Amino acid sequence: MDVSAPHNPVRQSAQYVVKHAQHVDIDRQAIKQLAQQLLNMQLTTPKWDDIDYLRLDNPEMQLRYIMVLEAHNFCTWHPDPDHLWHYQAQDGKIYRGWYGTVKAINQAYTADIPILDANYLATFSEDNFYNIYGYKGQLLLIEERIAIFRELGEVILEQYDNRILTMIDQSGGDIRLLWGQLIGCFLSYRDKAIYDDQQVYFYKRTQHLIMDIWGLLKNHPTWDRAQMSYLTILADYKISQILREYHVLKYSDSLVNIIGKQHEILSGDPLEIEIRAATIIAGDILLEELRKTGNDILPFELDINLWIYAHHPKTDMQPFHRTRSIWY
Repeated sequence: MDVSAPHNPVRQSAQYVVKHAQHVDIDRQAIKQLAQQLLNMQLTTPKWDDIDYLRLDNPEMQLRYIMVLEAHNFCTWHPDPDHLWHYQAQDGKIYRGWYGTVKAINQAYTADIPILDANYLATFSEDNFYNIYGYKGQLLLIEERIAIFRELGEVILEQYDNRILTMIDQSGGDIRLLWGQLIGCFLSYRDKAIYDDQQVYFYKRTQHLIMDIWGLLKNHPTWDRAQMSYLTILADYKISQILREYHVLKYSDSLVNIIGKQHEILSGDPLEIEIRAATIIAGDILLEELRKTGNDILPFELDINLWIYAHHPKTDMQPFHRTRSIWY
């Protein structure tokens, strides 16, 4: 199977946006400088052990666990810092963002909440939501999160006869077939928009799910590392933030003003589309620079490195763009 980069619709449509963008530009010289800085900082090989994921012996349950986590992998910021959601684990430690989501789901599982049961997910309620995530701060888009859990349960029951592992089997080790199944079965994975009358694809959570399946589903055949080159850098607000911090992404004065004042940008707004598309293409150009040094890093590996840097900055970074969205 040919999984070369140009065949990914995310890359193709992002290239169109970048070519016609009015508010976001990519600085290639800054990319060269960032590539050298990344090499100096020593890029790490992503290890899923670095986050406290559950490791389940049953492949079906492991896959459900991965999909439950990914179901709510979006929009963990809040316009009021005093209401930023966090999860307090049993040991008293506070976890935020993705780390908090993982801890909350892990605790639900160990407390015998049937979080991996398809019937439970299909009838998921607001009470169920707060029972898992608690009341420490506020997650945005609660109704949407409940609906996504219900969709997951319904798809497992109705389309896969209560065995979602069948989806992996049917893909036959072809990452593109799995991609197509996810988008075909789940409305909540259809991350796309219209820009200048053109269809633009992002599929951030789709790609992130494929990354985690590859990294965590160890007791069932998936696909080899080479196929992971089909993925792109993820169009996520933390990735665009770190690329802007390193002067790779250049914003117009009006966009700088919007982000600086922490005004929200609507999902699907041309400004948001330009930021996300430029993030993807800048990631590809950065990969090219790294590969000139003989580094065979893949897009998902670079993405994880950038995401880690964005969450552990040495200095305060410029603010990220704020968009309420189930896509990222």
